[in-house]
Amino acid sequence: MFLSLIFTAALWAQNTLALIPPVGHGPSGPIFPAPPGSRVQQSGKDMKVIAKNGTVIHVFKNVVSSPSRRQETTATQASLTVDSTEILSSINASIVVPPPPKTFESQIIFFGAGLQVLDDSGSLTAYLQPALQYGASNIQGGSFWTAAILLELPLEGGYIQVYDNEANPQVNVGDRLELWAGIDADPPPFPGHWYHAFFTNRRDILALSVGFSGSPWRAAVSIEQQGISQTSDYPKGSLAFENINVETTTGFSTGSWTEEGAGDVSITIDKDGSRDSQVSLVFPPSS
Repeated sequence: MFLSLIFTAALWAQNTLALIPPVGHGPSGPIFPAPPGSRVQQSGKDMKVIAKNGTVIHVFKNVVSSPSRRQETTATQASLTVDSTEILSSINASIVVPPPPKTFESQIIFFGAGLQVLDDSGSLTAYLQPALQYGASNIQGGSFWTAAILLELPLEGGYIQVYDNEANPQVNVGDRLELWAGIDADPPPFPGHWYHAFFTNRRDILALSVGFSGSPWRAAVSIEQQGISQTSDYPKGSLAFENINVETTTGFSTGSWTEEGAGDVSITIDKDGSRDSQVSLVFPPSS
């Protein structure tokens, strides 16, 4: 259940980030940068992004759904849902940065692993994820890979992305990224559940802490894309999420991975379960 949400942006290297317009556009809408010390706070069905000094930076309209509303996700993903009596503690996974797609047509791709909040109808309301990003990024557009931390609000909202504008989030082909999202060990005062997302082997890049009134029900690994018009716009072969662990506050989850979504990318569950599992995204053959 998604009743209220607040987040604070935590950068490992603190510096000033100017208030700027959207820096890009993802499958669910615009990508908005958030300055350090910001928070997101619910106001009815809207979510307000508020700077540290109290200035409202942006308002996401109608992004908190009623129980009767359904939202079709744009992601192709594998997910593991825990029982409503359980509290998700964390998800971690590792990926290796693949060679770039053969063709670049200003497409944008996110490969993420994170935690998802669902409303009472089962619709996706929020998705906190560290992700590997291809294409348009905060530093510039182009055919290269970057590391990103995203809070996705899919109900007409888009993405909130936090980054250090003096650090270079670009990553190279062959780099291994360790993605982690889980309960914040040192949360600020808030009557709910605080979660943290970052790259455990790239702590120099960024981090994001988010407070939910209820705990996420679902862990996921996913691909989201926009602007792909031919098979060569994808990387070649496949990309594996390796060493996936999904834990609750009482131990490893007893759930299984479920494939979701449709499109050109297929999913294979190489190793099921919540401990040391593996899920692969298989891209269509390119000409």
